[in-house]
Amino acid sequence: MSTTLSNISNVSLSATNSTVQHRLNGSGIGTNLTGQTVYIGQGGFVYGANNQSSMPGNEVGITAQIAEHLAFGFALTETERRQVESYLAIKYGTTLVDLTTDTNYRNSTGNPIFTADGIYQYDIFGVAKDLRGGLDQRISKSINNDGGQATNIITASTDNNFINQNDTHANQLTDGQYLIFASNNGAQTFTGKTITAADGTQFNNSLAVQWKATDTNKVGCTNLRFDATNIPALASGENYYMLISQDPSFTNSIYQKVVRTNNTIDVIPNFADNSNSYFTLAKANLNITGSTVKGGQVGISSIPGLLPSASDTWLELNAKSKGMVITRVSDANNIPAGNRLKGMIVYDTTKKEFKVYNGTEWRTLGTSTSTSIFCN
Repeated sequence: MSTTLSNISNVSLSATNSTVQHRLNGSGIGTNLTGQTVYIGQGGFVYGANNQSSMPGNEVGITAQIAEHLAFGFALTETERRQVESYLAIKYGTTLVDLTTDTNYRNSTGNPIFTADGIYQYDIFGVAKDLRGGLDQRISKSINNDGGQATNIITASTDNNFINQNDTHANQLTDGQYLIFASNNGAQTFTGKTITAADGTQFNNSLAVQWKATDTNKVGCTNLRFDATNIPALASGENYYMLISQDPSFTNSIYQKVVRTNNTIDVIPNFADNSNSYFTLAKANLNITGSTVKGGQVGISSIPGLLPSASDTWLELNAKSKGMVITRVSDANNIPAGNRLKGMIVYDTTKKEFKVYNGTEWRTLGTSTSTSIFCN
């Protein structure tokens, strides 16, 4: 057992032959611990050094602090064992290793709240509230180093504090909500894989490490902090972007520019309710530049004598008590395809929202999709 990482040590007694078995981090096969953990015939176990001559066993102590001890006076079923292990794993950021016998992390009622799919099964962690199971995890970070590849670079929090103890964070989760993350154990390097976003933008450099997020019961906006210490720096003109997709192939990704500050990258996504989302970071130079437009002062004003005030606008509308009304339609899709132009804006009177046509589809103005994926 590692002395630097949290572990789930499951010690169980066989009622049939009085042998003691040990499972580490939810492993599926128990190991007979004869000479290490000893059944003393009184229904109990001894932690630490056993220096009593009346009790058989070795003299080796435990080099660790026991954060939590759960004892059951009955044999747990496989599902019940997984429920207990899931509770501990989410609370302490310890990835379970038995992902063949039972591929699921389970809530207090035994229902799956995350399924390892053979790819996204590393560095599993999350935030959750499960009152029946005694779980109220408001900040979480995987501390595992699976397969020798350290991919534990994300901290999830219910607020914008990524340091303080769990119970100091915003109590915004409701009972039954789970948001669980897992990585593909990829490297923190940019690859040549091309990801095409929903608006056609191509990202030719995404991280080899990618994540899956499973939202149960609409957790909503969640603060994420990437540890960017080992993420390669940008070249001139490049920016970092977070890409989110409902497809593990990252088709039709939604993206947002993110900023690296003191080797951290903060972003607040809202993952799809009761579904899987996939995300990663990418870098790109989208050739977006700013420049001042000269000589473009054209204005419409209801204020006598008032001229356009800015030299970097093509058109300025100015009034003290008037507003602008753009084209109103009951449904943006009623506009024939041949009449749609990229950048066209209308107001949908049925859905009560502005729509902009991006050349392929109508998107709600001001958000990445009709449901805001990026809360900031």
